[in-house]
Amino acid sequence: MELKELDFYLGYLERNIYSKRALFIGFLFFPSILILITTLLKLSIVGWYWITTVVIVEVFWLIFWLWTRCKYPKVPKNKVGIILAIETEKDLERNKVYRDFVFYFRKLINEAGFSDIFEIVDLNEYQSSVTSRLLSEQSQSLIQFRKDGVFKNLVKRNKWESQQKKIGGHLYIWGEIRKRMDKESKYIFDIDGLIVHKPLKVGAHNIIAKDFIESWFKRIAFSDVFELTGFEISAELVFVISKYIIGLASLISGDPVLALKLHTVLRTEFEGINKKYNPVPPNLLKIRSKLDALIAEENILIANWYLRNNQITQADKYLADSFLVKQDNYGAYIFSALRKFQNNDLDGCLGDVMKAKKIAVNNQIWRYDYAFLLVWKGNYERGLNQYQKITENTYPGEDVTVNEIYIFQQGLWKNKKWIPALFILGFIMYKKLDNLPQSHQYFERFIEESSKVPEFARLVQVTQSYLSDIKKEMQLN
Repeated sequence: MELKELDFYLGYLERNIYSKRALFIGFLFFPSILILITTLLKLSIVGWYWITTVVIVEVFWLIFWLWTRCKYPKVPKNKVGIILAIETEKDLERNKVYRDFVFYFRKLINEAGFSDIFEIVDLNEYQSSVTSRLLSEQSQSLIQFRKDGVFKNLVKRNKWESQQKKIGGHLYIWGEIRKRMDKESKYIFDIDGLIVHKPLKVGAHNIIAKDFIESWFKRIAFSDVFELTGFEISAELVFVISKYIIGLASLISGDPVLALKLHTVLRTEFEGINKKYNPVPPNLLKIRSKLDALIAEENILIANWYLRNNQITQADKYLADSFLVKQDNYGAYIFSALRKFQNNDLDGCLGDVMKAKKIAVNNQIWRYDYAFLLVWKGNYERGLNQYQKITENTYPGEDVTVNEIYIFQQGLWKNKKWIPALFILGFIMYKKLDNLPQSHQYFERFIEESSKVPEFARLVQVTQSYLSDIKKEMQLN
């Protein structure tokens, strides 16, 4: 028997061993083998010994069969799991065609230097069938969640979560490989995907979903004449999108380091993609158009981490890298303004805030910074005017901005005893966090500390107005 034939039969056994038909055949096969062995060896086995032996063998076969069906591979904790739950119509496609796809997928991961990050998990046919059904139900549940903000079918949700705990994947790719005749014999690869990430609010969830839909290949088809090349290209296309989507999910879930690594490599690879595909598929062009902005944002998030941990050189390096990727860079201007403020370059700080203002899209961080700088420089009337505008506007993610400003102003008060910081803390508590007791305490403390500083008269006047309203709401005398 040739090696290819042996591989085919082993693959056939692997594909079918979990079926109920295989269970039934096994129950018939083992007693038949025992009868054959005893006949050939001319053994005489007493009736109850025979029954006991058969029962023991059958029980072991049942346990093995159940284990084969239900024992799912688990992704190691330190790796990002890409789960392949692909179904095929025939043994030939499973054992030959589909394996080409898996082989090239693993090869691409190794060649990209991501073998220490990604773990490919290839589910068997039965596991693929079960997981695909659960994935389809979960996808429908997520569509409903993005629409209504809650999961309505908790039974299906719980089934999916139970399956996810067994496997621990991060990107699930499921679908079917078929061979069809349409003028010529061709392979059709229908695939879908689902990314698993930390629980997110509906808005953030919609961002990932939108990008997934825009970038994913729902169908890849190619002639069986180009079978090997076809599955090599299929693996490459799926891997490109996988890096983009996993990077995006990592960014939104709070892992900008992994996001930056994946997206930077992908950005470099696009030079080769542009030469290889003519024309480049529209969804890949969409990915390329978004990469620079994502990489710029990831650099700034990492720069912020280094700054919070007092590693200034590294923080400035990632700031420079962010500007290098994207010049008109809102996040980089905001971070640069902070660094210039820390270096007592107030003019440069204000200049960066104004540059951020020009390119701001539904984001008011620049206004918080601008209002603070005006107060810092003693332009209280103009500063108050900006704070009034802040009360009139909200934007997605403002809670993060407010938290960062709260920490920053606390530092100014504790470390530099800058009295207006108490006013700003009270303002944030009152107008943005609706924390009346805390805002009352900060405003009272501000009036106490500023009573002997005439230049704060205008701030005191506004503070007293706020306090009057707060006391009415709290029903204080």
